[in-house]
Amino acid sequence: MKSKVLWGCFILFFPIGILLLNKIYPLPIDKFHPSSSTVILDRHGKTLRVFLSKNDTWQINEPSLNQISQKLQSAMLTYEDRWFYLHPGINPFSIIQALITNIRAGKILRGGSTITMQLARMIEPKERTVTNKVTEIFRAFQIESYFSKDEILTYYLNIAPYGGNIVGSTAASLIYFNKRQKHLSLGEASLLAAIPNSPTYLRPDINPSKA
Repeated sequence: MKSKVLWGCFILFFPIGILLLNKIYPLPIDKFHPSSSTVILDRHGKTLRVFLSKNDTWQINEPSLNQISQKLQSAMLTYEDRWFYLHPGINPFSIIQALITNIRAGKILRGGSTITMQLARMIEPKERTVTNKVTEIFRAFQIESYFSKDEILTYYLNIAPYGGNIVGSTAASLIYFNKRQKHLSLGEASLLAAIPNSPTYLRPDINPSKA
């Protein structure tokens, strides 16, 4: 009987607690729409010149997922989060697998973060601590409740770091391969999927052999 009462209280107060946390710790929506570079096109749509954004970054934000290379989307999901369209923001199995791998290795080899959790970390960079990880998980739930999966993946690919002041897959495609995303080969898309994991180490213009 006691357990039923406790379970009933949990079901009643958990949603209230989430609503209060949302009020106290609201999602910073403006950070999902950072300043974009100005792009000058000719009458045929060819890029003539790109200017730095107000944040001094090379960043070209795409308005929707259908503007982003399908090859890059597939490569990113395969490399980073193959269960992206199924989980609610976190993947407990990935976290457990990462924990087991890291314990066996005696060092951190896997993070277990989903694309949503990584996006939460991108908009609010913090030192990697247990407390900040919990905050990241909470933000991931907020993001999933506020945006669709396609919107989340679009924001991720717009905000992902690509080394130095290169931000987002569109700018990276132009700078590293001198082409728009729709012209990427599978190999180029795969490289763009991997670079955000280690933007400096995998930069093809600085460390081509490592990339």
